Amino acid sequence: MTRPSPTHYIRQTRDNYEKLGFEPYQWFAADTPPAFTLPAKPLTESRLGMISTAGTYVHGQVAYYYKDDTSIRGIPRDTPVTDLRFPTSSRKTTWLRLVRTHALSSLPRRLPN
Repeated sequence: MTRPSPTHYIRQTRDNYEKLGFEPYQWFAADTPPAFTLPAKPLTESRLGMISTAGTYVHGQVAYYYKDDTSIRGIPRDTPVTDLRFPTSSRKTTWLRLVRTHALSSLPRRLPN
């Protein structure tokens, strides 16, 4: 199986903005590294929440339909992986399906209450 060539998202975004006549896209660049604190206890004894910008939702929920949709979809921990949905209008769909199939089944998928 041949791997697809990587998509150069930064170059592609800059090119698209230029074609549309916008000012050059300004990518965020932090002045300092992000703060990191070691957990107070092992992860096996902790509750872990995950936040994603992948547009993931559960079958039966309203999908993310437009670019600037900033609403949230809660995904209960017991959701079968087969009920997870990802946007189909992006080139990352194949990769997301791989992640969904091989990794997400073992991750907690809801922020703690």
